[in-house]
Amino acid sequence: MTSIKFINRLSGEIHQEIVPSEKWLKWLYFKPLGKLALNVLVKRKFLSEWYGRKMDSPASSSKIPEFINNLKIDMSEASQPTEAFKTFNDFFIRELKPEVRPIDSSENSIVSPADGKIVAFNNMDSMDTFFAKGQEFSLESFLEDKSLSQKYEGGHCSSSA
Repeated sequence: MTSIKFINRLSGEIHQEIVPSEKWLKWLYFKPLGKLALNVLVKRKFLSEWYGRKMDSPASSSKIPEFINNLKIDMSEASQPTEAFKTFNDFFIRELKPEVRPIDSSENSIVSPADGKIVAFNNMDSMDTFFAKGQEFSLESFLEDKSLSQKYEGGHCSSSA
């Protein structure tokens, strides 16, 4: 697993992505025993559901400060202070102050309601499908509307990473 680099669109600077639990991801995807665990356990719905419930517990709030520190999250953008989040999931879906992410209201824009890194493709005609959040989509299946997908043929595509 090589380092993931991205361009900060505001400054134009190239940064290296901070990947939470990177050592475990490397083990899962690049070691034989890890690959076995990935396919037998990790990619199962029950594990995701179990972990989701764990992050809904009050004890999960203890993970918040380290997560903020490791990922260098700017909490001045949040509408509530760190102490207000009772669980990790509460923190993870935190609301931001409206002024920190202005919404482009122009007719030719699609706005993502999530905060994160974006994977971008310059021209949708250059590929039949793309992945978003681990699922494969065509433009039509992603938008769930044939006429809307035709409107955006040849356009750019971005997805949250």
